[in-house]
Amino acid sequence: MKTIHNSNNKKKDEAKEIGFLEVAFILGYVIVIPLVGAVVLGRWLDNKFNSEPFLLLLLMLLAIIFSSIFLVVKLKNIFNKF
Repeated sequence: MKTIHNSNNKKKDEAKEIGFLEVAFILGYVIVIPLVGAVVLGRWLDNKFNSEPFLLLLLMLLAIIFSSIFLVVKLKNIFNKF
């Protein structure tokens, strides 16, 4: 009986470990990719329309907002598994 209980705990610990790795990966690509894209596109648009730094800041703000919303939804889904 005790070995079955320990086996279940070990599986839960492994699942939590995988969940934390998934969260770390999601944080990396969900925050960085939109932000870098916003900076590149914002700088290009600002140079094209001579509106520096308005479009850069606007796109960075939008990237942060959308990343935050996506993170909240994704993290809720991940933590509901546990």
